[in-house]
Amino acid sequence: MTNTYNCVLLGESGSGKSSFGNYVAGENVFEISDDPISCTKDIIRAKSKLDPEIGIVDTPGISDCSGSDKAHYEKMLKAIKEMGPVHLILIIKH
Repeated sequence: MTNTYNCVLLGESGSGKSSFGNYVAGENVFEISDDPISCTKDIIRAKSKLDPEIGIVDTPGISDCSGSDKAHYEKMLKAIKEMGPVHLILIIKH
């Protein structure tokens, strides 16, 4: 039986959350951009190909230019509640 360890990625827009998530996943599952405008608009989940498996949750940037922090927080809380236990929260900072 494979255990899954869940990791939530948090941080400002453009800090590298999606790039780090792609690194852990071992493939490009999260959209990335060099543009300072956030390209992650929703909570996106993926799983690594590692054993034990790592469930990666990529989140929209905090303090992005759209001013949608409250809506993003509500989506994040809902996704975290649905995914089960969170084993690690990484705050990615530039």
